[in-house]
Amino acid sequence: MIMKEMEENDEENNKTMTVSERLPTLNEKAETYALSNGNMSYLLRQMGCLDGQYWRMDDAGITLQRVNEKTLRVITVVDHKTPYHVLAMIKMTCNKIGLNLQIDPYAVVTPYAPVEDVVAPPVEEPGPEVA
Repeated sequence: MIMKEMEENDEENNKTMTVSERLPTLNEKAETYALSNGNMSYLLRQMGCLDGQYWRMDDAGITLQRVNEKTLRVITVVDHKTPYHVLAMIKMTCNKIGLNLQIDPYAVVTPYAPVEDVVAPPVEEPGPEVA
């Protein structure tokens, strides 16, 4: 009973926190990855699109939009620890390469919906044809 109340309190607190407040502190490994040449070049390549264009990072649960050549906006973030962690790394990468990352009040938090394993129905072998 106490655990359920604690979980409900955590959910209520998350509803009142901004997205920026939900971002975790990165450990050394995550910081190194965020500041890698690969991440910096990825963001710079993505920023080569036109103003207003957006892209979804489906595997990370984030949608980003180019506002202008120096500004990137978070449009959506899935309410789960992984997207917040990835977003914290994106923020660090943006800071390093001189991009302004707009998070609040623009980011819309979308609910996390775990993918359920879909079990296919058994395939019935065709039987002899009856005329």
